[in-house]
Amino acid sequence: MRIEENRARGGRPRVEGATSLFYDHTSSPRYNWLLPGWVVEERTMPTGRVYRIYYDPFGRAYATKSEVILAWEQAGLHVVNP
Repeated sequence: MRIEENRARGGRPRVEGATSLFYDHTSSPRYNWLLPGWVVEERTMPTGRVYRIYYDPFGRAYATKSEVILAWEQAGLHVVNP
């Protein structure tokens, strides 16, 4: 729900023909490195380009896996092998 609230406040405009799918650590082997409560949105553009946006449990968005890992480290988590 927080993700949708953030979008409504002024995220990027939706691209006609684009699709969005959400995954967590249990829904795809590709994202089993995510911590519980974190999700990733895959936005596929009509051109086939895929954008990934990672969301923490509070709805804050991160553009890359590196940003997610940095946020975890800054929170005091020890990342071994994501």
